[in-house]
Amino acid sequence: MSEARLFEPRKTANPLSEPTIRRTADELARGEPDYDLLTPGMQQVTRAQLASLQQTFQRLGAIESVAFVEVDGQGGDAFDVKFANGMARWSIVVNAEGKTAAAS
Repeated sequence: MSEARLFEPRKTANPLSEPTIRRTADELARGEPDYDLLTPGMQQVTRAQLASLQQTFQRLGAIESVAFVEVDGQGGDAFDVKFANGMARWSIVVNAEGKTAAAS
């Protein structure tokens, strides 16, 4: 394999990213995130922000569609997410263990 190919940037979404977005939005709207599926850093951030995250996701409503946009500059998968009551660009990193390592 050529060196150029080894270091070629990824252009497709991690197959775990979209299902993780859908699951996470539902869990946060209920105020019941599955902390076992978050890295320690994400667990800490989620616990600290849970009340505001829950309000935000309740206000947005159910997900209607999720469309992959790009692999962003930080290596996260960026998606346009259409909710019943709004839109958001969501960037997510799901690690090799299937845990959310970063989200914004």
